[in-house]
Amino acid sequence: MKKRNTLSWCLSALGVVFSLYMSVAQTFNGSAINTAGNMLIPSVGSGGCAAAPQTTGGTIFNNVVSGIGANTKLLTVQLNLTNTWDADLFIYLQAPNGQILELSSANGGSGDNYTNTVFCDGAAISITGGAAPFSGTFRPEGTIGNFVCGTTITTNVATIAAFAGGQNGTWQIVIKDNVGADSGAMIGWSLTFGDPSCSFAGVTLPALNIPGVDPTVCGATNVSLKAPALACTSPITVFVDGVLFGTVNPGATFIVPALSSGTHVIRYELSACDKISQTITIVDGVPPTITCPANVTLNLDPGACRTVFSYNVSATDNCPLQANGSINNPIGAQTNTGQAGHMFTVENKQPFPITISSFDFYFRPGLASCTVEVWATTNALTHVGNQTAAAAWTKIGPNQIVSAPFVLTQTRNVVATGGIVIPANSSKGIYVTSQQFFAGGPLVAQQNPPAGFIEDANIRVDRATGNLINYPFGVPNVFPGFIFYGKVNYGYSVDPLTQTAGLPSGSEFEIGTTTNCFKATDLTNNMSTCCFNVTVKEFANPIKTLICNDLVNFTVDENCTGIVGADDVLEGGPYGCYDDYIVELDKTAPFGNGPWLPAVLGPGDIGKTYQVRVTDPENSNNKCWGNIKVEDKLPPVLNCPPYTLACNTNLTNPYANSTIVSTPQTTFSQLVPVTIVDNQTVQSNLNVPASGSILDVNLKVNIAHTWVGDLDVTLESPAGTQMKVWDNLCTTADNLRFTMDDESATCSNLCAD
Repeated sequence: MKKRNTLSWCLSALGVVFSLYMSVAQTFNGSAINTAGNMLIPSVGSGGCAAAPQTTGGTIFNNVVSGIGANTKLLTVQLNLTNTWDADLFIYLQAPNGQILELSSANGGSGDNYTNTVFCDGAAISITGGAAPFSGTFRPEGTIGNFVCGTTITTNVATIAAFAGGQNGTWQIVIKDNVGADSGAMIGWSLTFGDPSCSFAGVTLPALNIPGVDPTVCGATNVSLKAPALACTSPITVFVDGVLFGTVNPGATFIVPALSSGTHVIRYELSACDKISQTITIVDGVPPTITCPANVTLNLDPGACRTVFSYNVSATDNCPLQANGSINNPIGAQTNTGQAGHMFTVENKQPFPITISSFDFYFRPGLASCTVEVWATTNALTHVGNQTAAAAWTKIGPNQIVSAPFVLTQTRNVVATGGIVIPANSSKGIYVTSQQFFAGGPLVAQQNPPAGFIEDANIRVDRATGNLINYPFGVPNVFPGFIFYGKVNYGYSVDPLTQTAGLPSGSEFEIGTTTNCFKATDLTNNMSTCCFNVTVKEFANPIKTLICNDLVNFTVDENCTGIVGADDVLEGGPYGCYDDYIVELDKTAPFGNGPWLPAVLGPGDIGKTYQVRVTDPENSNNKCWGNIKVEDKLPPVLNCPPYTLACNTNLTNPYANSTIVSTPQTTFSQLVPVTIVDNQTVQSNLNVPASGSILDVNLKVNIAHTWVGDLDVTLESPAGTQMKVWDNLCTTADNLRFTMDDESATCSNLCAD
């Protein structure tokens, strides 16, 4: 409560300071009603130099200024009006003493309105380089000479500073519309006066790094800052990250109640064009809070040697464990040959993934809108070597429409829909492009750039030349000096916890003490650590005399091997850790007198009986003996491969008989019935489909022949295996008919007339 009262007092004091100096820096609001009694531009009609009010001096808005001193001069002019087709308007400011300044003439093309347009001599860009609705700060056009539209207006000052000081009286905005058919209205305008000798000229402000040490906030509280010291007493208006904070005296110390961790910009203003900025970086100085379990002791059951233990380690931080960032390449010259895209490579310098969310590009005027695509290399780590390899790229999200107005000082955001994830310590090629072509192209590039790259603590963007590639990956830019410039926006999050020693939660902990250590690191590398012990104790009171089973049946595993453990042999108990006992076999008859071998069994031991002994390693006299019979009780493992059926298989019973007949009617025969010639060997072939599997063969023979005793019949497989199926039997018979079953090896109906 005390802090709140103090803050209220400080703000009230600032308000007093501000009111004291209103006489030094003053703003006068002009009338939105013109001298014709309305707000219209032009006050009558719709424009044209041959029509009123151009023929009577133009549309005029008054602003009565009073109370300013002789050394007080005009600093800025603010204008807010609507109008269709801004290029028709010629806008002038006339002082009470007759001085006239050209603010803007025929600017803005077909665009509409002047929206919160500020004119001051120190602006970075002239109004002639802006675009409707001219939202921002601009230098006045300032041409000196005569302009004739109905009447003649003679401008005689080129800058705002050229107006004489101390001019109390009626100031006027004079507007002429030189083309008919368009109109608008005055919303409001103002003039700001001050002491021109009070400025930030020659003042530099250092960048400040301020640690944040409050564990309850991500940042710093009650940040003490000091305004620039000046040789005058004009109050300074303070903005924190673009938001009005208040007004302070030059050189005064003031308190900002809270600033979040990260970079902030404090802007000090004397006028719209006399300003200076200071960068304040709040560095998180609070390490994460890490919580480990207390030390724990685990007592094992009889015979156990280890146990599974699960635990939880947590970490919290005063700042979020995720962050967003951006890296900006300075603006350069614009293209002039219709190129349509930028290729470059983004490298992730961190040991955790970073996701690119969007890009800000500078666009050239020329289209009402353009369709933009974002691509990333699928597997390649760079765009280099892949400039024309369309197959190496994947489009990220749908196409996007980027709309006018295209102002070179303003960026247009291009979203990487879904994000482009760059793995830890890796990189990807990026291509931002458009299929639309026009003079200058939709994307602006920098010509003849400095060598190297741009980077911050997290990512690096190459500045290699030759990266402006026409869509689609086909035609390199003919000017190799162009590179990407704009902004890459990204974000990332990290898991702060890392185990530095011990075993993960859920592991098996052995007998003894295991020290588990962790560290938690936040995004600014503040680190905390913690450790805890897991102590596993063997069963406390095992029996002192070992007892072995008289006969143990031991079954080998699927590989016909096995190792006999103490738990396989011992009976009774309780015992200590079974792994600690020494188990040995005597495989040589007579059993029991050695040699004693390690208790390892293999295929050659199956079916045999050996003597086994168990020894307590802590007392070699503590032994017991028994017998072990080695068995294989695991059933065979059947391997049932897929079965492929021949195309003539009876599908109602896939394992039923299939018949292949050697006749002219079957597609499986290569030969028609064969003529058997005396004293010759003839052959008839039957083709079984290659996809078939032969499970059983039964042969049926039907031969029309006289005196079959002359015949020898042999069945031969494709592998060359032969089987004699007929050998000079029934020597006096005619014709041969029989069926042979290869399973029963019997024949029937061997001889028939």
